[in-house]
Amino acid sequence: MTDISCRGAQPALEAAKVLDVAGIAHVCVGWLAVALLAFDANLGEVELVVRDKDFAAARASLVQGGFRLCEDAQCRELCDRRPPPLESQEQLFSLNECQDFFAPNASHLIASAHFHLGAQYSQCTVLSLYKKSEILRWIPVLEDDPGKDDPSLIWLSNDAPRLPPARPDGPCGPWRHAQAVRLLSPAAFCELLLFLYCRDCSHVGLRQFSCRAMFERCAGHQMRLDRRLRPDFQEVWESMVDFFAHKIGPRDPFPALHALRMRLIAAEEILYEEMPQVDEDAIRY
Repeated sequence: MTDISCRGAQPALEAAKVLDVAGIAHVCVGWLAVALLAFDANLGEVELVVRDKDFAAARASLVQGGFRLCEDAQCRELCDRRPPPLESQEQLFSLNECQDFFAPNASHLIASAHFHLGAQYSQCTVLSLYKKSEILRWIPVLEDDPGKDDPSLIWLSNDAPRLPPARPDGPCGPWRHAQAVRLLSPAAFCELLLFLYCRDCSHVGLRQFSCRAMFERCAGHQMRLDRRLRPDFQEVWESMVDFFAHKIGPRDPFPALHALRMRLIAAEEILYEEMPQVDEDAIRY
């Protein structure tokens, strides 16, 4: 057991240990990364990415390590926006179910495999396992030799000198534990969220709101970047900080974000074949 109060930390650390023993490199993304870098939303979910060629071995290792693989074809984790589990047979939402439906992680990316955590870990929900090609192909980590990943792109969950300290209504603070989870640096994570939002914008299942909710928290809590972003991303990020942290309305970031999306598509940094089905009648943002 760990004394770390951040929800999701314990299963994340135990999953990281399983993968480390199996010799499989990973990167933690999603709301746990947000918790370490900017704002702990206490959501209790874990999202890990491995190389495509390591995916089957990673899934098998987690099963062998005691994680409960879900094989239910009707599981709510297979919906772009998770429907809340009804507490009774009546088709009416309770207050808790309504809060669940409007939680910041209600919209999410669908993983290639997921493991339910509730029976094993208090106040935790799910561990999602992704292939790199699904959500991380733009960031040069987890490549041919993950041991040679650029150390400026990969941080560790116990890296007290670089991670921000814990504060109320802010980050959870470094996990002071010998076992560590690998995560992207703040700048690399920010660029990843912008790429994913631009890829999934106007998705019929509103999938883009997963990344939007994360970068709104990162910008609103003024996540400290370890370097400047690429110039076209830096402009959007600065407008986000002004809009979400300082409430400067004239710098609404979404027109600039839409223009960035068009440039990324035109430059084939985002490919048509990886873009999801789009709702042509949906608002662009």
